Amino acid sequence: MEPYRVDCDDLLNFVVKLQRFAERAEEATEDADKIIMSLHESWSGEAASAQMAHHQMWTRAASEMHGALDDLRKAAQFAHNNYTGAVQTNSEMWPKV
Repeated sequence: MEPYRVDCDDLLNFVVKLQRFAERAEEATEDADKIIMSLHESWSGEAASAQMAHHQMWTRAASEMHGALDDLRKAAQFAHNNYTGAVQTNSEMWPKV
């Protein structure tokens, strides 16, 4: 059986990348909303209604993704804090050889 290892720097980098991705996704969603709202100022009818319904579905899905990314980021940050805390505690408990 292979020993269990965690690279705390990689874990922290993952947290940072998740945060950046979530921010870019949020910006893209806001940009899309602005474009869609602008489009619907001069567009009406059955096609416009269908497009708006689809956009609302997409917006809900984007919101769910944002929530899931936030949960994942928090879990990874929590794990990083626990691992680095354990390393710190163990280092303080045992004398350096």
